[in-house]
Amino acid sequence: MPSTRTPSYRHHKPSGQAVVTLNAEDHYLGKHGTRASRVRYDELIAKWLANGRILPRASGDVATITELLADYLRFAETYYRKNDKPTSELAHMKNVMRSLRYRHGTEPVAEFGPLKLKSIRQSYIGAGHSRPYVN
Repeated sequence: MPSTRTPSYRHHKPSGQAVVTLNAEDHYLGKHGTRASRVRYDELIAKWLANGRILPRASGDVATITELLADYLRFAETYYRKNDKPTSELAHMKNVMRSLRYRHGTEPVAEFGPLKLKSIRQSYIGAGHSRPYVN
């Protein structure tokens, strides 16, 4: 899950710039302590919060597995419900998503293919999970 605290405005001493880290990526804001860098910080934080604590990608940026999983989880939390309560299917998906994010989270979605999916499945088989659970 994305972080629940708001990242801080910091001083990057080697460059003298202000910096904020959002979703494990540093964003340089301009000279530290200036009004312009504070405005840029506020704009980035507003975008980040409005988009569910994930910065929207600029056109042309490559989506990572983690970003895709975060988007899908937002959908799944509303879809997999019965009597306004989450179903057990959601818990199973979160377990699979956790291992997928751990092993391939920083990779671009375009690089994830059948062989990597097979390796995830094999790790579940190796852990002794039953065939219906693995499928």
